[in-house]
Amino acid sequence: MLAGLSTKLLIVRGWHVRRQRWFREGPLTDFGLTLMVLWLLTQLNPAVPLFGVVVQPVGLPQPWVSPISNALLFLRALEGVGVMLSVTAVGLLVTTLLAQRRNAVLAIFGLVLTALLLKVLFAGALLKPTEFLAWFNLNVLAGALLAWGLLAVLVRLQRRWQARMALLCLGMAQLVEALWPLTAQPVGMASLFKWSYGHLRDFSGLTQTMSEAWPWLAAAYLFWLMVLDWRQARHSVVLP
Repeated sequence: MLAGLSTKLLIVRGWHVRRQRWFREGPLTDFGLTLMVLWLLTQLNPAVPLFGVVVQPVGLPQPWVSPISNALLFLRALEGVGVMLSVTAVGLLVTTLLAQRRNAVLAIFGLVLTALLLKVLFAGALLKPTEFLAWFNLNVLAGALLAWGLLAVLVRLQRRWQARMALLCLGMAQLVEALWPLTAQPVGMASLFKWSYGHLRDFSGLTQTMSEAWPWLAAAYLFWLMVLDWRQARHSVVLP
């Protein structure tokens, strides 16, 4: 028992040291870190594309009217843009938590790598072998690469502008989700998994609930961060 307690204390102490070294002080930062954990949990469903805000349905074809003549191009572009906006928003949110800007690239890379590893782990555990890469496609890759290009520029901004750009990307990602014309069919999606339908329904429902709640929680964090920065700028004294 004492050995277990000692191990827990060491883990807590190690986290506290890293918390102070890497991240800003304050309860708002703790809330932001909690958001990052929740975001990683939203990535656990391997039937949902990595970093995606839309889902390619499996099952019966769904009739819809494309706004352009090439319907497939429209869907691919929409999915890629959704990934780009999602990764950019999450990356900028991470940078607002950091104590030092020079750690931004490493922190974003670590978060993305963690999400990728979780996706691979859960895909191997839950999906049928023939569907192992159901969560990845070229649209996801293109969107992620575009996001890294944007982040290379946006991480150089001041924190208040990073928060504004992250909030803008979140809103636009929600718009992409609203414009997505297809709906995931539970029966079709279930064919990808090894699990029984009952367990799958509970798991998918949990990740879906977190995915729907996360953008609103993230928006609340970013809005409050902007309010605090505005108050700080308003009350700061500029010396002649």
